[in-house]
Amino acid sequence: MNTSDIEKSIRHGISQAPLLDFAKLAAMPVVKMTEHDYITRQPARVKRRPRYFRQLSSAVACCAVAVVCYSGWYIQFRSPDSTVALDVNPSIEIVTNRHNQVLSVRALNDDAKKIVADLDFDQADLDESVDALVSSMIDQGYLNADRNVVLVSVANKDADKADDLAVAVDHSIKDSAASQDIEPTVLRQTLTETDDETAALADQYSVSTGKIKLVQEIAAADETLTVDALAGKSVTELLQISIEKAVDLNKIVQFDEPATTPDSKADSAAAVKETIADPVVPADPATTEPTAVKETQTVPSDTAAVNPAKTGTSEAETVTLPTPSDNDNASANESASGDEPVVTPPPAAGTDSGASTNESDLSDPVVTRPAAGSSVIAPTETGTVPAAIPVE
Repeated sequence: MNTSDIEKSIRHGISQAPLLDFAKLAAMPVVKMTEHDYITRQPARVKRRPRYFRQLSSAVACCAVAVVCYSGWYIQFRSPDSTVALDVNPSIEIVTNRHNQVLSVRALNDDAKKIVADLDFDQADLDESVDALVSSMIDQGYLNADRNVVLVSVANKDADKADDLAVAVDHSIKDSAASQDIEPTVLRQTLTETDDETAALADQYSVSTGKIKLVQEIAAADETLTVDALAGKSVTELLQISIEKAVDLNKIVQFDEPATTPDSKADSAAAVKETIADPVVPADPATTEPTAVKETQTVPSDTAAVNPAKTGTSEAETVTLPTPSDNDNASANESASGDEPVVTPPPAAGTDSGASTNESDLSDPVVTRPAAGSSVIAPTETGTVPAAIPVE
């Protein structure tokens, strides 16, 4: 289609179009659209945030991470977890974190200030600090063989952890004192909570809370004792007073048996050896003393040991020697066959002495006994027994 044809078509369309009545068209009501259709709808315009907001949000996130990390580190390493108090006469308070690292050491009285004066506890753990404090107490004479009682008080909200920590401090004190030939007695107590009154008394008397509780326990058992009179005494003196007044301290403190040193172990081993009985050595027949003759009841007249008809007596009086022990095989008067030797009365005058032995074998020697009023001749040191002892 060329240009002329297009123009003709347009003219024809215009000529055929209806005429518009503008007045009528203006009077027609207009219906407004309640929602956009696919033609009128336009995409929503997204507002872009400023560039500085993105940078600020990144900085805030980094700060939050840093705060969380620092909080975790502070709780683990800088937050107080346990309080360990050592009382001898000096009273010292040690604050530790969850890893038993020392955060601070505080001297509660003048004696304690002398102990900690030259010590550095920076970045030290609890075991090292206790060892240094005990050594300083020994060097300055506060802890010795006569004053050897130490009170360990551990305060922690967890009772099991407080008890384990008290036992660990107990061992540290004993090991440190044992290296200087001192055997201490360690009293342990755990505190899960402390009332304000006890804390105020501890501050008033410049001692630890654990020592005040010990003093209160002793003072409550005897009306003649007061907290004021007991607070200034050493733990050794307090323990002695509790023994004299029969105060039961097991309700608040625990303690173990004194530590065993290597010397004491050696002494114990020697004592055990001494208690072991020496082995029994068989006696030498040549040096064995004759055994005392033991009389027994008379045997019947029909016994085979004595012939009444030949001895002229109605009854035979026999005397037997004690049976030799298993280890003494060479005992005097012992028969070769292991039978118990028999001592028979002597025969009457005119009788045959050979018959009194009833023809016994030489391996079973028989010793005749004199009549009443006669004496028995002791066996010789050779260990043999005469077959018959003549009567004078």
